[in-house]
Amino acid sequence: MTHSSKWTLKTLMLTLALALLAMPALNVTNVQAEDDDDTELAKHMSKISSSFKKLRRALKDPEKNKSSVALVDVCIESSKACIELMPEIAGDLKGTKKAEMIAGYKKMMGMLIAELGNMKKALEANKNGDAQASYSKLLKLKSKGHEAFTE
Repeated sequence: MTHSSKWTLKTLMLTLALALLAMPALNVTNVQAEDDDDTELAKHMSKISSSFKKLRRALKDPEKNKSSVALVDVCIESSKACIELMPEIAGDLKGTKKAEMIAGYKKMMGMLIAELGNMKKALEANKNGDAQASYSKLLKLKSKGHEAFTE
């Protein structure tokens, strides 16, 4: 090897080593930035979504009704917390438009809570068909809500 190729190889190795050392720091920064962006509303909605996904599978099995009721309770609790929070999309609005947006959001969340209550009653009565019907209604509410209240 010539002197210049040894120097180039050393430079390349040093650059690679520094890049590898910097990578974990970059990842930590990105994770922290993502966590900082999560609003209180997003955290509650995430709990609802996670529980809702688990319910989809559990509702078919009456043996899982007790755990399904617990999942519905998580959804209800988080929904009640969400009803008091303002969606980010409403923050850009002013006056009447903002008031209408918030009223529509609270109405939709109230409908969600009511249907979750129906699902809970159905599960407690071992009426899984009714609980699955509530699940279908909740899917439609979720779709309408996300369409109206997210960017």
